Amino acid sequence: MYIITSQQSRELDKISGNEFGISGETLMGNAGEKIADTVLQNYQNLDKKNILIVCGKGNNGGDGFAAAAALAEFSPQIYHIYSPKKFKNDTLHYYEECIEKGISILFQEDPSELKKFDLIIDAMLGVGISGKVREPVAGWIDWLNRQSAEIVAVDIPSGINADTGFFSGTAVRANMTISMGFEKTGHHFFPGKDSSEEVIVADIGFPKIDNPLSGIQWRLFDRELPEKILIAPPKDSYKHGQGKVLVIAGSRGMTGASILAGKASLRSGAGLVKLCAPNSLSPIVESLFIEGITLPCEDNGKGYFRERNFEEIEKELYWCDSLVIGPGLGSEADTKYFILKVIESCKKPMIIDADALRFINGHISLLPDNCVLTPHLAEFSYMVNHPVYYVRENFIRVIEEFMNDFSGTLVIKTTPVSVVFNDIGSINISGNQGLASAGTGDVLAGCIGGLIAQNIAPPDASKLGVYIHGKAADTLVSETGYRGLTATDVLNNIHKVIKEYEL
Repeated sequence: MYIITSQQSRELDKISGNEFGISGETLMGNAGEKIADTVLQNYQNLDKKNILIVCGKGNNGGDGFAAAAALAEFSPQIYHIYSPKKFKNDTLHYYEECIEKGISILFQEDPSELKKFDLIIDAMLGVGISGKVREPVAGWIDWLNRQSAEIVAVDIPSGINADTGFFSGTAVRANMTISMGFEKTGHHFFPGKDSSEEVIVADIGFPKIDNPLSGIQWRLFDRELPEKILIAPPKDSYKHGQGKVLVIAGSRGMTGASILAGKASLRSGAGLVKLCAPNSLSPIVESLFIEGITLPCEDNGKGYFRERNFEEIEKELYWCDSLVIGPGLGSEADTKYFILKVIESCKKPMIIDADALRFINGHISLLPDNCVLTPHLAEFSYMVNHPVYYVRENFIRVIEEFMNDFSGTLVIKTTPVSVVFNDIGSINISGNQGLASAGTGDVLAGCIGGLIAQNIAPPDASKLGVYIHGKAADTLVSETGYRGLTATDVLNNIHKVIKEYEL
C-alpha cells in the first residue's frame, strides 16, 4: 500500500487536472460524498445527532462544505473560521451549495459559546500545515479536544504535519480520519498516529498513474518479508556458511555496547562473530562474550582504539561477511582516524552505527551502496548540519535531500523507525517506547549485521532487523512494562521472534 507525502498529494492534484482533466471541483465533490458515506457507515442514528462541521479556508474546508452538502438531510451545523472572501474557487462553490440547500452556516472565530454536539467533522487545515498552529484555528482545536463528541478528521487531524506526524502547539485528537486517495506518512509517525486513530482511505477518483510521484515512495513494512526470508537454514549448514560478522566496538566505560552488538549478531543467526575491542577491556569481553571470538587490540591501557590498530584488524576485513562498527567507540580524535581508515578500506557490507556516525560527515557520497547507516535523529542532525528541532519537524524532506548523496541504506530512528534505499521508504510496524533505553541501538546494529552476513541484501536485512528488534520489545512489555525494558531483555528475545518464522 502506497503512502504519500504532502508534496506528493499536491502533485497528484495537479496531475489529475492537467493530464487527466479531472477538476478540483469534481475531486472535492467526490471527497464530500465519501466523507458522508463513511460517516453514515460508522455512526448510527444520524438523524438524532447534532452534527458540527468546522471548515477552514482551503481545500480541506472545501471538503467540509462538500460533506455538509452531502449530509444536508441530517441538518448539520457549519462554522467557518474565515470570511468567505478568503475561500478559493472550489471551496466557494460548495459553500454556496450549502447555502442553497438551506444548511445553517455561521462565521465564528471564537468557539467559546457553542451548544453540545454529538459528532464533529474537522475540516480546518488538512495536509498544508507546517509549523505552529496560529489563532483562530488553535482556539478551535483546543475547544474540539475538550468535547465529548466523536471527532472525524478530514485527510489529517488539524495541526498534524502530514509528512512527519509532528505538531507544534496543538492538534486535533480524532477518533477517525478519512484520508483522500492515500494514507499520508503523517498518519504513521507519532504523535500523528495517535491523533489520527483509525484511518479510512476514501477513493475520490484520483487517476492511476504509471510513473511514481516525485520523492521517496513510502509504504509500510511488508509482513510477508520475514515469511520469505526467515526460513529454517539448510540441514547441512555449518558455522562458516551461516555468515561471519566482524564487530568493532567498545571503549572504556562503554564495554557493554560491544557485548550487546556482538551477541545480537549471534542471536540473529550469524555462524561466527569476531569482536574487536581495546585490549584493556579484554577481562570483561572475554568473560561475557563466550560464544564468539575475541580480538583484543593493543591500546597501552588507554581504553580506546587508535589509528595504529588498523594494522591489527585489516586482515579481518577480508575474513568477514559483514562489519558492524561504532557502538561505544567514544569520541577520541585518534579513534576518528582509525574509524575512517576502516570504513575506507572495507569492501564488505558495513553497518555504521553510534559513535562512528559522527566521523563520516563530509564523506557521505563516498560510502558504497552496501553500507547501512543507523542514526537516531540527533546523530542524523549532525550528519546533515541541521538543528535537531529542524530535523524532527522536517525529517521527510531532510531524508530526501540526504538520499540524493547517499546510495546505501538509511535506517533512521524516527518513531516508528524508517528504512530508506533507492527512493523506497519502509515504515516499520513494530516497536514501542520501551526501546528508549541505553544499548537497544547496539542490539539493532548487531542484529542487522548478523542478517546481512547470512547473505540477505542490506535493505532487506535492515527492514527485517528493525522489525525483529521492535517485535522482540513488543512481546516483552506485558512482563517488563515500558520503563523496565532493557537492551538485554530485547537481545534475549530476538531468537523467539525469529523462531516463529523458522518452525
